[in-house]
Amino acid sequence: AFQAHAGELTDRIASGKSIRIGFANEEPFAFPDSNGHPVGFVNAITLGVLKQMGYENVEIVVTDWGGLIPGLQSGRFDMATGGLYILK
Repeated sequence: AFQAHAGELTDRIASGKSIRIGFANEEPFAFPDSNGHPVGFVNAITLGVLKQMGYENVEIVVTDWGGLIPGLQSGRFDMATGGLYILK
């Protein structure tokens, strides 16, 4: 079962380590530009919130949609943007 561990992420932020953000290529929500930088309004919101919190040490991990949950579960990245929705 998957569990979110907010404490681990805040500890990671406090230690100065990068936050690894996984995102799937899903235009217009989250997608890489021609240089591989994250764009789209979901990425803009995510990166904007982190910046407002004073944190810009971010590592982007591009994956396909099917890799978002497994990437979170395996620790490949700390959070995911784009492509995740509540359906019920």
